[in-house]
Parts: sequence; structure tokens; C-alpha cells
Amino acid sequence: MRLPEKCFEWQAGALKFGMTLSPCIWAVMIWWDGNPYSLAVALPFVRIWCEHDGGRYWPWEWTILRVIIGKQEFRVDLALNYWGIGVDLVETDDWSIHLGPLDIECEYNKFYDVDDDWIRPADLRLFSKVRTPCERQRGSESQEMRRDLSDAGPAG
Repeated sequence: MRLPEKCFEWQAGALKFGMTLSPCIWAVMIWWDGNPYSLAVALPFVRIWCEHDGGRYWPWEWTILRVIIGKQEFRVDLALNYWGIGVDLVETDDWSIHLGPLDIECEYNKFYDVDDDWIRPADLRLFSKVRTPCERQRGSESQEMRRDLSDAGPAG
């Protein structure tokens, strides 16, 4: 279930600005990326961001550990472009703990059954199986997940 938040967006020429107010942001963070060019700052209860079309993805993020138990996924990521300290609650089944460039993601019933080049295979998998998509879905589904996540902007 999505937790309460209020989002605002403004366009100024080629720049897009936004602000999210939420009682679920309990962190101080800074995040930047290159596709699109973007910068975000989060303080308790508020996230402010700016983006400009263009650029390319910067591969500054790596999954260090991925553990799946049933439908619950725990993932430790190292993101050199995402620094912060605190807790970010996106949904009741999707929250993260930030400690500098380390991010501990806890997600339930999201991508637990996916092992591919986008989400690395689980280091430990208990009571769960990898979904094998039919041949037609393999490329399009992975691309669709990437598109959905990139449209979401800088979220915890």
C-alpha cells in the first residue's frame, strides 16, 4: 500500500522541478544521476528534485548481497551516487535504510521471483523459486521494469 504523500511539479524551460512531502521520509540524503540529468535532496518529511532531459546512465550502483525468503527480499546496495542516513518508507512493503552509500532495501512481493542481468541472482534463496517467463516476455518485461523505475525519479 502506498503511504501518504503530496507531490508537486514545475516546469521551467528544459528543467523540471519537484517536491514531495511525506511523513514517511525519515532521512537526510543526496542523489544524482545522468539519465535524465538529475539531482535530489531529501530532508525529514520532504524530498526536492530537479532534472533535465538527456544524459546517459552512470553505472555507479552495485548490489552487494541479495537474500530472498519466500516473497521477502533483502538487498544491500552500494550506490556512489546516493548518499544518506535514515529510513525511507515508500510503501508498507517497500522501505530502505540508508547508511552513507550503503542502502538496505526491504521489499515484499516485488521482484523476488526475478533473476536476470537487471537484478542479479539471489545469493541465498529459501522457500522461493525464480519465475521463468515465456520467450516473448523476456526482453520486453525487463525493459518495462526499467522504464517504470526510471519514470519514478529518485525514490528511496
